[in-house]
Amino acid sequence: MRAMEFTNTAQQNVTAMKQQAKAAQKRAKEAALRLKLRNDQQRLAQVMAQP
Repeated sequence: MRAMEFTNTAQQNVTAMKQQAKAAQKRAKEAALRLKLRNDQQRLAQVMAQP
């Protein structure tokens, strides 16, 4: 019975780590999109400021 408890605990840990990795990937993607948006806005402002 001990082996099953260990396996269940390990599986729960793996599941939690997968969820954390998925959340981290989502945050990274959102950060990349925010950075791209900021850069695009800066470029647009530069173009609009040119005579």
